Amino acid sequence: MDNLKTQTVVVNGTAKVAFNEKAASATGSLTTHQLNTIQIETQTQEKKPITTQIKERFSEVKEIVRNPRHVKKINAFYSYFPSFYVKELRNAFAIFLCWAIMFVVSLGLTGWAIAAIVLDKGLSNWIMLLLIPPFALVTAVLIVYINKYYGFRSEAKTINFKDEKTLSIHVQRLYRRLKTGYINVNWMCFTAYISGGLVILINFAVAWAVSSFKIGFGTWDPSSYNGEYIYAIIFFSSIGAIIFALVMHVSLLLTNYIRYARIENFYNFMIVPQEELNAIKKQKNHRDLIIFLVVVGMIGFIGYVVYRVVKRTRTTNVIVKA
Repeated sequence: MDNLKTQTVVVNGTAKVAFNEKAASATGSLTTHQLNTIQIETQTQEKKPITTQIKERFSEVKEIVRNPRHVKKINAFYSYFPSFYVKELRNAFAIFLCWAIMFVVSLGLTGWAIAAIVLDKGLSNWIMLLLIPPFALVTAVLIVYINKYYGFRSEAKTINFKDEKTLSIHVQRLYRRLKTGYINVNWMCFTAYISGGLVILINFAVAWAVSSFKIGFGTWDPSSYNGEYIYAIIFFSSIGAIIFALVMHVSLLLTNYIRYARIENFYNFMIVPQEELNAIKKQKNHRDLIIFLVVVGMIGFIGYVVYRVVKRTRTTNVIVKA
């Protein structure tokens, strides 16, 4: 009995095995069968039911969605975050939330239109041509901003600004967009100005073809066959769109400047080479020029077709009446 001694072996903090000292000295370790048995028993004891795992994961995601500052609880160096980094993190969440709301609204409108068409509530099938493109655009933009927000947030869990001015990958990407973003803003608003002007011009041309330029903006009679009130609505709507584009133009340029100025004031050195920024600007100018020509060309072509159809219809009606 003196030769028979026991030794306690702890595996993963739970399993214990007693074995003979002579056998242990001969083999030097537990047998493969013993180790496999211990591992299986331990995993069986520690494994949680799948429903419990799903509930815990759902609770974690719900907490993250409810509290965008959840990073503060994870990163021990949160207090060392520069102010611009915290603002950009919150800004990314706010933009993501806005597009999520727009997605829900567009999804509701599209679903309502489909239900109205299916149930034959008098809604034209052509309305889907107006609803599907905006819905697709909102969905695509939402996916982009979801990716940006969660990428930014994942980086914020581990980044450390305590000892030095750490170069953040997402801040570098953001800085590139902000330093070259004015190009997109200028082209976008310039396209809105030209498009609004073309719509006004086409509106007057169609009105002239229909009623010999007697638009009569002061006459708001919906029962009028010439539909003079429609021309007035299109005219003032175009003016409103141009004014809105002008306000957005100034606001976006000012916001871009403030945001990249914060980054530059923190680092005090070029975090992106100027040569790289110049290449990005050149690429964006070429791309936005093509988009501008396509949009203006489409509006001009559609307006010309509408003008010719209306003028031909007007001429035909005059000949028939004569």
